[in-house]
Amino acid sequence: MDFLREVWTYVASKQLGSEPDSRLLALTCTLRGAIRGKVNLLAQDMRVLRLENPEAALDELIASGWLVTTTEKVMSSLPSAPELCDVPDLEGNPWNVGQGIRSRASGWLSRAMGHKKMRKKPNRLRLVAAYVAARAEPGGRISVPRVEITVACALSGPAELTELLEWLERLEWITDVGGNAAVLTAALGETTAWLAPVPPPPPTPPRVSPATTDLDAPVEARADALLSGREAEVARWVADYRDEHRHGPSWSTISDAFGWPPRSAPDRDVTQEIFRRLEAGGWLTGFGVPFGLRAGNAPDTTE
Repeated sequence: MDFLREVWTYVASKQLGSEPDSRLLALTCTLRGAIRGKVNLLAQDMRVLRLENPEAALDELIASGWLVTTTEKVMSSLPSAPELCDVPDLEGNPWNVGQGIRSRASGWLSRAMGHKKMRKKPNRLRLVAAYVAARAEPGGRISVPRVEITVACALSGPAELTELLEWLERLEWITDVGGNAAVLTAALGETTAWLAPVPPPPPTPPRVSPATTDLDAPVEARADALLSGREAEVARWVADYRDEHRHGPSWSTISDAFGWPPRSAPDRDVTQEIFRRLEAGGWLTGFGVPFGLRAGNAPDTTE
């Protein structure tokens, strides 16, 4: 939703499209071409977008130099041979987004514009409906300056905006309409509440395990206490694990089996010292290879 809002702000600031139809076409092209600076357009797209005069909308964007193609090429294009148009202003992925975010933003706009309440409605209403929904907060509350809506949707002025907001209220697209002459406050209706953004889940706190060895004692001494005399036992355990699973265990698996500090513990340096000794002594080999740990050639390894 943040990306969609940024794209819409860009289109409005560039004044791409002087009325709702051409503004919708510019918004659609920007969302499609946001990464590569190229957009496929079809004559069928003009029908899907319900543009009253698609030729005029295309002419306007092409004449500005923002969209590089010809109206004739787009209007004669077929699904088997779409017209690939250049949008030089969007080259280099200016929003630094991936295909997933771009696709979800474009899909959200399509679903909002195609909502059952928007069937057979003019684009000026559909555009305002989508814009106020895009500005909703999690939970569906809306607070947005009226002039911002007017500019974003390329409306003629405050009177037209008031007319369209009253229309949206009758359709129950928005409810609890309030605010003042400068700011609209409202909430998405019962059937449009799903359009509100869903807040991301809180980040998973990093896993931290408590220390199991004396942090004041030297690492070498603690490693001695945990490993000394058990090297052959560790090597045989790894060999048995490999026989059963057909691959070597991870460091974490071995640490769990022998009670050594895990990587999330503050005394993980003890475990690192233990594995260093097992490798240096020839008890274990295969380090650096995923699932490659195996018993080494030290005495008693295979007894």
